Amino acid sequence: MLATAFIFFFLLYLVISVGLARWAAKQANKRGHSGRKWGVAVFLLMLGLIFWDWLPMEILYRYV
Repeated sequence: MLATAFIFFFLLYLVISVGLARWAAKQANKRGHSGRKWGVAVFLLMLGLIFWDWLPMEILYRYV
């Protein structure tokens, strides 16, 4: 049951991240900037809030 809740909240966060990325891309296009660059940047920022420690932890425990 707990795993179902984690999956639900992760999917909800993913939907919010995609929505914000699309919104940022539309706003950037309106202002004459590259929508793809702004959308990808916002999406990576949103995922970075959750996965900021994953890569250093993987490097530390695999290669040290």
